[in-house]
Amino acid sequence: MTARRHVPLSRLRYEAKHPTVAVHCDLETKARLVALREATGLSLGALVKQALGLLERDVDVARQIGLAEGRSLGVEEGHFVGKAEGYNLGFAEADARYRVRYPCALCGSLISILVDSAEAKLMVKALVDARWAHAECRKKRKQS
Repeated sequence: MTARRHVPLSRLRYEAKHPTVAVHCDLETKARLVALREATGLSLGALVKQALGLLERDVDVARQIGLAEGRSLGVEEGHFVGKAEGYNLGFAEADARYRVRYPCALCGSLISILVDSAEAKLMVKALVDARWAHAECRKKRKQS
């Protein structure tokens, strides 16, 4: 067993702050990297750092575009869904408040009267013929 040679403390500190990253690639990729290194005069580490910076920028731009598109689609869909829900809720509330319902004299199930329907006009005529009036108007008439 051979003794390990002495490594200066400065080298140990450097290696601690700059760990080695090993990458295995095929021969064609290595040849492209070496050719790019020679053409640019940059080290392989500098090439990796530049590529990493470009990739980070592309990812950030893609994220921003995706968020903008997602928000836009979310707003549009939310507007459509909210409008439909509001319409249905408002219609149900108005229906419960203003539609007249009464039981069928034959089967007992409810009959709904829609405003301005033929049934509504017949009901109004029947109420007028029966001389229906406000309770307050009847009270005033009795008092006079």
